[in-house]
Amino acid sequence: MQDKLMAAPCPSNNDYFYPGSIVKCISCHEDVFQGEVLAFDYETKILLLKQPASCGKAELSNVAQLNMDFMKDVEVIKDCADGPIPPLTSLNRQKLLRRYKSEVELKNKLAKALKAGFSKEGLQLYLSVKHLFTECSLVEQNINIMDQVLIKPPYKSENCLEKDSKTTAASKRCLDYVKELVEKFHKEERLRSQTQPAEKT
Repeated sequence: MQDKLMAAPCPSNNDYFYPGSIVKCISCHEDVFQGEVLAFDYETKILLLKQPASCGKAELSNVAQLNMDFMKDVEVIKDCADGPIPPLTSLNRQKLLRRYKSEVELKNKLAKALKAGFSKEGLQLYLSVKHLFTECSLVEQNINIMDQVLIKPPYKSENCLEKDSKTTAASKRCLDYVKELVEKFHKEERLRSQTQPAEKT
């Protein structure tokens, strides 16, 4: 019989997460999340954690959205519980739930694409450009942008092609812009790979 998922014990003071506190959460699937508390909704048990940006840029950050019902362990690394409990950021529950559902759908989509043979570099490029366009999807092994441009393997700027053989001014502008983004992505990836060994020493 499948075990029932149990929520992990939260910090004291009525299960309250203090803004600015650093917490470490371990999910039922052994995923580890550590970061600074931005917001917590007690009724939905949704916790927002600020984490270092996955792209490595100090001025940016990732925001992890955790459902505490699926966390098996919580550890407070740094507690900011000084004096009265400060107000947390107000959460729009409907917006939060939509975002949560969207993130789950995105993870499922990436997992299916990876299983179908999509390269990790191609998926990283997709994640890098998808927020810049209203329409960006994975089609077979290609990245489809605005139904005007396809980025084909191995996902270099020279692999960016107009989807329709009939070139228009709009599709040409879109193609040129996508090529610039792809070149920028690979340039940043090269710089990151060059700096990573130095950071480890």
